[in-house]
Amino acid sequence: MPYKIINCENLVHNTMFFMNLLPKNTLLCAVVKSNAYGNDLKCIVPTINNLVQYYAVNSVNEALKLRKITSLPILVLGKFNSKKLGQAIKKQIEFCVDSLEDIQILKKYNAEIKIHIAINSGMNRLGLSRIQDCKTLLEDIKKYKNLKIQGVFSHIGDAINTKRTTSQYRQFLILSSVFPASAIHHISNTDALLYHPNMSMDMVRVGIGLYGYGNINLMPCMSVYAKIIAIHNVYKGEYLGYGSEHKLKQDKKIAVVDIGYADGLPRTYSKSGKILINGNSCKIVANICMNMTIVDISNIDCKVGDTVTILGYDGKLSISAQDIASACNTIPYEILTNFSKLKNKKG
Repeated sequence: MPYKIINCENLVHNTMFFMNLLPKNTLLCAVVKSNAYGNDLKCIVPTINNLVQYYAVNSVNEALKLRKITSLPILVLGKFNSKKLGQAIKKQIEFCVDSLEDIQILKKYNAEIKIHIAINSGMNRLGLSRIQDCKTLLEDIKKYKNLKIQGVFSHIGDAINTKRTTSQYRQFLILSSVFPASAIHHISNTDALLYHPNMSMDMVRVGIGLYGYGNINLMPCMSVYAKIIAIHNVYKGEYLGYGSEHKLKQDKKIAVVDIGYADGLPRTYSKSGKILINGNSCKIVANICMNMTIVDISNIDCKVGDTVTILGYDGKLSISAQDIASACNTIPYEILTNFSKLKNKKG
């Protein structure tokens, strides 16, 4: 079965890299949603728990899983419509709010609830977009003593685009001014911290950067491996895999590897994908199957049972999530989260 290994030393290196970029007294919030971007929550959090000050996840269920392994503040960035909301409130989970409807749900609980006001500064996903809406929401919040405004936040959509980012930042400053200055103000993500450190404010939410992507000084944390389960000689005129587009023009020796798109390796990687075997780069030569992949080993010395590197280093060669993403016309976030369910062997 394919598996992954998380390099905890690389994770610490990446975390320290961002800590050194932060202005004094700015908090570091580790974004660990979607099983820590596929890396494995139970491995990531204990490794960095003494380095960060906050965590962010997408859902109440994720927050409750996270609470079992950390006592640090946890913010749910997505909507909190869950049957387990009451449990989360008892566990002092924090929630984002952007509507009167959100307040109506939270006011019913007899406990202090820390909330972060979501501002739409130009990404048009979640958040308040007008000054009057902000004022109306604030007046509603003031009616309920159990609600405490812990933070005010937004999200940068394209930090590399300085004009757009500056516009978002200015809009956030305008809308967030309605709320208490004592609240934690946060808008920056990984790229925003790298390209616009002056916008770090009270807290920065770092996601993909923790896992090794976004800057040449970062080190990927996840490696993915599989095994050769069969080796065959195939001949000119024969076909490989599903469909009829892979008809051999010459004799080949091929290996079958026990990983496929159900395990996280994108089927779109079939056309130009490579894997590493014993320090050699081997081309994928058929459509990736649900649980198997066929590669050309015509000039490679290997045997059934040998380990194959899907993601990571093998000798002097390496394959990164960015490499796979580029071949599949997507982003490394998607590649990493695709491998989320693979078993993690301690690295």
